[in-house]
Amino acid sequence: MKRTFYAILTIALLATSLDAITLDDLQRTAVMENPRLRAMAAEVKMAKLRASSKSSPEEPKLKLSLNNLSVDNPSLTSEDMTSLEIGIFQMLTLWGKIGLRERILLAQHRLTIERFRQEKIEILHRVRSSAYNLQYLMSFRLLLDDIKKQLKLVISSGVMASKVGTGSLSAVIKANVEYAMIDEEILKLDQQMREERKTLHYLVGKDFGDNVDLQPEPNFLEPDAVEVKRIAAVSNPELAAARITREIAESELLLKKREYFPDVELGFSYMYRKNSVDMRRSDMVSAMATISVPVWFWKKNMPMVDEMFARDAAAMDLVRDKSNEIEARADIIIGQIKRTKELFHLYRGRIIPQTELSLETSIARYRTGSGEFMSVIDGVRMLLRFKKELLMAEKEYRMSYSELHALMGREVLP
Repeated sequence: MKRTFYAILTIALLATSLDAITLDDLQRTAVMENPRLRAMAAEVKMAKLRASSKSSPEEPKLKLSLNNLSVDNPSLTSEDMTSLEIGIFQMLTLWGKIGLRERILLAQHRLTIERFRQEKIEILHRVRSSAYNLQYLMSFRLLLDDIKKQLKLVISSGVMASKVGTGSLSAVIKANVEYAMIDEEILKLDQQMREERKTLHYLVGKDFGDNVDLQPEPNFLEPDAVEVKRIAAVSNPELAAARITREIAESELLLKKREYFPDVELGFSYMYRKNSVDMRRSDMVSAMATISVPVWFWKKNMPMVDEMFARDAAAMDLVRDKSNEIEARADIIIGQIKRTKELFHLYRGRIIPQTELSLETSIARYRTGSGEFMSVIDGVRMLLRFKKELLMAEKEYRMSYSELHALMGREVLP
């Protein structure tokens, strides 16, 4: 019975691997085709362009004016003070304010990159989880088909026994109910597989068909908690984004403090004065400096500085909170990996072989007339349950392993 199930499963694996899309194909396609990822990649590009365009000094101002023109006699020679003026003015942002603004914009660009990386890692983890769940459903479907064949043979034996008077017709009816319940479970599984494929189509960004390659049995590694936390502290995109947010808050605080100091606007202008018939008028030049004085600093600057202090403190606490969350989550996931690994080996190494042996014994006793028909049905039911738990343990291990590597900032997994 055990050999029959694994033979069927092996043949199914070989059949589905022909022209089937693999998990690696799904991940690579999602990176290229997922619309959300492409939209976020465009946001990263926009943030880079924004940083390069807004870090330059303010544009100079050009002044063109006609000064002191007489209303009664609008002529360039009627009045001594009438002139044509052209000037240029430039605001000088001092005290390193431009550098701080550029630092903030560049940090915001890096923040966009980390958020894009986090979204990519999350989507790829969802792709893997959906593929693992689809594999579980497909394997369980094969298991139900195998159990149905075994149950059909048992029912046939029960019918023959009831005809010769050595069996119970009511037991056969109960067995037929079990057979019908398996058909009901298969209908549910088929619907769940259709839904899971639609979820994969959405995540990947395109329709890849229904033929998905089943993954081989995992190696059931047990990761080192210290190493996992070390890598996550460096590579986790959410933690990196929190640190960049703290960096932005520090730069904004420093910028608000620098705004206590005034900026200076320098200007130069040339005034042309046209000579009259009886007077020669000299051209004139002007130079000026305008200082913006923060007179209302207690109403404007001081509250903004206090706000930046509060934002910086909040950003620092968020970095600490995210670091603690990642460490706690790593411990939880590693515990789940250890539990599912032990469960898998427990079911495959002890519980299922003992259940199969018990079922074979019940079948042998029933055929010799020393056993009950329902004990065989109960054995089939228990074997189905434990094999389902085996498949579930494998799926949960894969999902936990995928989540752990997503926590460590890794994108595509083999």
